[in-house]
Amino acid sequence: MISLLNRWRRDKKGVAAVEFAIVAVPFFMAIVGILETCLFFAAGSALEGAAHDAARVLRTGQAQKSGDPLAMFEDRMCGTVGIIVNCDDVTFEVVEIPADGFYGVSDFDPTFDVDGNLESQGFEAGGVESTILVRLFYRYEFMTPFVGHMMGDEIGNSYGHMSTVVLRNEPYAFE
Repeated sequence: MISLLNRWRRDKKGVAAVEFAIVAVPFFMAIVGILETCLFFAAGSALEGAAHDAARVLRTGQAQKSGDPLAMFEDRMCGTVGIIVNCDDVTFEVVEIPADGFYGVSDFDPTFDVDGNLESQGFEAGGVESTILVRLFYRYEFMTPFVGHMMGDEIGNSYGHMSTVVLRNEPYAFE
């Protein structure tokens, strides 16, 4: 009986499997967390590109000339951001700044609801040489636990991306 017990204690078969079982869960959580952080930053980059793309159709007057500026703005925005982000989850606002110049922009700070999402101030494409503010917001929901909290957001396991573009429309001519 004692020799059987000693032989069992010295047997090293299966040690690697047990060690891997102990380390596997944290290892795969770290890998998924790294991949998800990459997707998070890619979503932010896509949102930034979508804001600039969509603002361009307003700046050049293409949206205003189309007859439905909102539809053209949304089409351009969704075409750019839709690769990584679901377009229906993006909140946006386009505000015409009434003052002549960029000085009035500070009066249009973003407002958020209790869930931390942007409350849109509407859509006003502006006219020739008007100053407009374009703001896009997207809340990225993390699958990996605690990553959203590590990013510093207090609302669940998520983090909000916001992109803002302020520009003056070109002196385009309507025919």
